[in-house]
Amino acid sequence: MANQHQLDLLTQGREAWNAWRQQHPDVQPDFSHARLRGARLGGVDLNGASFREADLSGADFAGATRVKADLSGADLTGVCFRGADLSEANFSGADMRLATLEGADLSGVDLTNTKK
Repeated sequence: MANQHQLDLLTQGREAWNAWRQQHPDVQPDFSHARLRGARLGGVDLNGASFREADLSGADFAGATRVKADLSGADLTGVCFRGADLSEANFSGADMRLATLEGADLSGVDLTNTKK
């Protein structure tokens, strides 16, 4: 389950979240099973975050930095990843129908069993 404190920080916006991340670079954020439909996560440092089985449908990750996250089993329907750094992210089993990936860094991603 998602860490409520981290979820609260994330929903406060990019500046609050990135400031917290700078102070806690070794923490692996946990947003697993969270409901983040339509969240605006562009420019957010999500390095190593877990979004396992989260509902991110319609979210905007455009320009997100160092995602290298676990998005396995997540609902990513209609998500915008335009220009995001998705290197080494795990998308196995995720629903990626209608997701936008233009200009995204997909090096080393795991797309096993994704719905496209």
